[in-house]
Amino acid sequence: MAKKKKRKQGNTAARTMEWLRKKGYTVAKVERWNAWAHIRQDLFGFIDLVAIHPDHTGVLAVQTTHSNFFDDHKSKLFKDKKVAPKIRIWLQGDNRLWMFGWNKYWKGQTQRKIWAPVVEEVTLGVTNRKKFYFRKVEEIQNAGK
Repeated sequence: MAKKKKRKQGNTAARTMEWLRKKGYTVAKVERWNAWAHIRQDLFGFIDLVAIHPDHTGVLAVQTTHSNFFDDHKSKLFKDKKVAPKIRIWLQGDNRLWMFGWNKYWKGQTQRKIWAPVVEEVTLGVTNRKKFYFRKVEEIQNAGK
């Protein structure tokens, strides 16, 4: 019996970089393959891409994945005792953090599928600076569909 081929999810980082560049961002990939350890390593343990925009202060950090793994990434990042303090410092420095979850959606009468992101911005609480909050970025939600 032949092995069933595993379907590739596609390169979400490349898709995100293209999307951000269309919005006027300058983007750099900071996630690297560590050949010695045979793992992918993110910058500070949570950043796949960094982006800057002339109309926004600070640096945008981006965590990108397929939407099937979106909730797993969220829970892993913010429950990790080594990564969560780094995220807090990043956000306190007037930087931003967006989490992209890519999936295919049906579009229009032609019934063709297109890739579109679900994006959540991570912020700190106003009164409780230790708590993380997630909100969907409306501008992004309407752009891909």
